[in-house]
Amino acid sequence: MRGIRMGLFKLFERTILNYSHRDKGIMFSENEDAKMEEAIKSARESLPEFLSHLSTPNEKMENFAVKVGLKTKDGTLEHCWVSDLCYEDEKIRGKLSVGPNNVAGYELGSEITIDMNEISDWAYSIEGKYEGHYTTRCLLPQMPGKMRKQVMEIYGWL
Repeated sequence: MRGIRMGLFKLFERTILNYSHRDKGIMFSENEDAKMEEAIKSARESLPEFLSHLSTPNEKMENFAVKVGLKTKDGTLEHCWVSDLCYEDEKIRGKLSVGPNNVAGYELGSEITIDMNEISDWAYSIEGKYEGHYTTRCLLPQMPGKMRKQVMEIYGWL
């Protein structure tokens, strides 16, 4: 079941990237940018809670991931999810769970080391319901209805 959920997670993250912050030339209005910045702020403020769970998860927690902004060829950031996490020495190591579109030197599965200040979101699941995903939740109103419902079902939010 974990493999199916992770596969669906990766599929929807690829789709969600099409709606992500400044990805593929899509720009939010000033109001939407403010909402995304607030989502990132909330994720960063709650990062200690996530790190505590990552360090000592209970048996029901799985699918730990963080989102990080990687510099693109044109100097903007492309936000990508990283999974298979290891937390030590105030850094997180993991593998890109979605290959970036415009970032040189990275592809699906590339290993990456992340400083805490680079994290823009985090997520993990408990019995099929995802916690965190602040930026994903921020993007839900912009998604077509069918996609929004599918994402909410996959993440256990319905």
